[in-house]
Amino acid sequence: MFIIVATKGNWKWVSGVFQAEDVARQYMDLIPDELMGYQEFIEVEDIAYPFLYYRASGISI
Repeated sequence: MFIIVATKGNWKWVSGVFQAEDVARQYMDLIPDELMGYQEFIEVEDIAYPFLYYRASGISI
């Protein structure tokens, strides 16, 4: 599973969740250069669709 997390100041959000790395990379290619510095590409092993994402406080991946 590949997750793209964006962070800007005190704000943090999940920008995308993808099963395939190539699709996640294609999505990253669509992000404008001036916003790319806010993005983080994360690979999470041992997780598959469907999954539950629960946010109690902040983001934890």
